[in-house]
Amino acid sequence: MENMIRPISTSVKSGLRYPWDLLPQVAMAIEHHQRDKAHEGLGKLLEIARQQGSGDLSLWKLRCSQIGSACIRAAQRGGAASDGLMEEHLHILKKLVGLRSGNGIRVFMHRYIDQLLKRVRPAQTTDMARAVKHVREKMRGSMDSSLTLAQHADALGVSRGHLSRSFASIAGHPFRCELKKIRMEMACRLLKTSRLKIAIISQRLGLRDPSQFVEDFRKHVGVTPGKYRKFHYGNTLEAMALGKLKNIPGAAR
Repeated sequence: MENMIRPISTSVKSGLRYPWDLLPQVAMAIEHHQRDKAHEGLGKLLEIARQQGSGDLSLWKLRCSQIGSACIRAAQRGGAASDGLMEEHLHILKKLVGLRSGNGIRVFMHRYIDQLLKRVRPAQTTDMARAVKHVREKMRGSMDSSLTLAQHADALGVSRGHLSRSFASIAGHPFRCELKKIRMEMACRLLKTSRLKIAIISQRLGLRDPSQFVEDFRKHVGVTPGKYRKFHYGNTLEAMALGKLKNIPGAAR
């Protein structure tokens, strides 16, 4: 626990604007039973809330009550039984009011997060995991008509924000990073194994602007699509002829 409540670095202390995106990230970590992420995010929130309060414990406690409310809802989404959860939360708030030091508040909040995490049931949080898996499979299967994150969310009947946070939490990176990664992988395969024009490849990847594709490819791979093809195309076809690529996804049979 001591490691979880050390003072935050000066890089966090320098930005006093409340990070509205951080609380949903903490809640998402609780929902998916990611203890380290939950405590790390909570530590940042508490430090910023402390600074905003300028030493006023009442304001700090108010922020903590807001954080606690978001966290308890996340625990419920994570499969925590509702029975007694609200009563326990009210008891926690009463204890919070009686605390007299900043360090006491910090320790108390981290312990509360641990209590919530014990109630979360990861086996019961599979709905969003299945949804994210479905989105990732769909992204790989239909790049030429790739959907936006909002369109995926509408199809699943969830909010864009919830899907975005769940995707990042489960996949380990944001939706846009996954999309770009898949596009570049497919682009490399097409450049190695076909003579399709760059504009056609861009279109197949769901990109309307070929020049943007060229720029994205250069940033991701380090060379332009044309140079990449010039280097790889002949060697790839020769290897295919020899049957050396039979186990590589996307290679011609």
